[in-house]
Amino acid sequence: KNSSKVFISPGMNSAGERTFVITGLPKNYQNSVQPVQFGKPDGTWNDTQRYLAIPKANNSSLTDEELAENQAKSAAKAKEAAAQSKPKANNNGSTAAVDNSTNLPDGIYTPDKFSFSGGSGRASFTCTQVRVAGGQAYATLVFNSANFQYVKASGGIYYCSHAGNTSTVEIPIALNKNNTIIGLTTAMSQPHEITYSIFVYIEGAGGQTGGIPGLELLGEEKLEYAEYFKLFNYADGIKLLEIDMQMKEDEKADAAKKDDAASSTEVNETTKKNAALHDDEELLDEAAGAKEEEEDNDTINTKADAQAELYKGNVIKYLLVPENVEIPAGLEKEVIVINLPVDSVYTGSDDISKIFEELKIDDLITSQVKEDKDNEDILAAGDYKDLDLKALVKSKCDLVLLPEESIEAEDVKDAKAQKEAKEHFEGVAEDLANLDISVLVDRAEYEETDEAKAEWLKVYGILFGCEKEANELFKTMTK
Repeated sequence: KNSSKVFISPGMNSAGERTFVITGLPKNYQNSVQPVQFGKPDGTWNDTQRYLAIPKANNSSLTDEELAENQAKSAAKAKEAAAQSKPKANNNGSTAAVDNSTNLPDGIYTPDKFSFSGGSGRASFTCTQVRVAGGQAYATLVFNSANFQYVKASGGIYYCSHAGNTSTVEIPIALNKNNTIIGLTTAMSQPHEITYSIFVYIEGAGGQTGGIPGLELLGEEKLEYAEYFKLFNYADGIKLLEIDMQMKEDEKADAAKKDDAASSTEVNETTKKNAALHDDEELLDEAAGAKEEEEDNDTINTKADAQAELYKGNVIKYLLVPENVEIPAGLEKEVIVINLPVDSVYTGSDDISKIFEELKIDDLITSQVKEDKDNEDILAAGDYKDLDLKALVKSKCDLVLLPEESIEAEDVKDAKAQKEAKEHFEGVAEDLANLDISVLVDRAEYEETDEAKAEWLKVYGILFGCEKEANELFKTMTK
């Protein structure tokens, strides 16, 4: 706005380019039409699109009849321009209004945590700040692409501003809760709306605290014997399972000494040995196809990418979530999320299959190492050295259970062999993550005592909805 009567208003054409239209100029101008969003004199904006006739300079004044005729022509042109230049998304999605009230004092805050889920992962964004005004919270989102034009949030539409290769928008936000937003991008051949779920956490703004932000930690579950897994209880029946993937300290120290003595020029044959695992390139390419043609940024941070990294840690964390329980958006990039109960599983050894038989849940086995001549419904999927990924997909496998030997060399003190075993497991985990299949290593055999080995039954009880039976069997085995 440059006066009380003349306005400069922004618009956008079908190519996603910004246009500006001046309104309120003298009548002795020739008409020309561009779509704009109409601004009120008080500085606020209408939610609807308006199409205004903009006169072009002329040396002679027009009669009232000529002006009326030009206005009629302009109206027709405006209708045509509206059809051609307004961005069209491929759906008409909307969002529900959120309660963005907060107990935080007015001011500017930096989120303690921000995460999101949705999209292909090619475009990412962050919450740079939260503004609280009049007891209402507003989040500033910055996308790493200049192609986002608007964001639907809390029942409204909020238009982005652009600087460099970014798009910035401020929206109402319900703190410490999941919020659904829909962003329109023009990066693809046609404008496209993408739905995200976002979680903005500020400590002290309400919601549960302790442990994982957004979840209420009740405490650690005391184990009697086991040393290589831990359990933490959260509200709503959620459990955090932590599995220690490290070797015993004495073996680890010996392996480190051998590793230091090894020549740095030795050829690592792991890739060759794992080649069979990656023969199913067509299947993996198909799974990865969902990542293609989303945003035009090369930075990829999908759920599969994030989970592949999680499997490389010394401690792998699994969040075990009961049915119909909501967790903070984006948490699947920080922990392996397993939805309970698991109802389709691959068993990677006879010992693991035997546990299912003892717990009377062997009907959950849909694939295993070898063919089951007595049950045609159970598919043969090979062992951990050469998993048949197509068989796992065909069996609709949710969880791959591998034995301890899948992460251990025959001689764990052989640093080179142990490194190869670790890298092989990480390759398996990455391929399974691309297929949205979780993998868990049963480390019971690595425990020192029979009682500790037996306590791993508790993990099976939680995963497969048979805690009572698992606990009873554990007590029987440890009498």
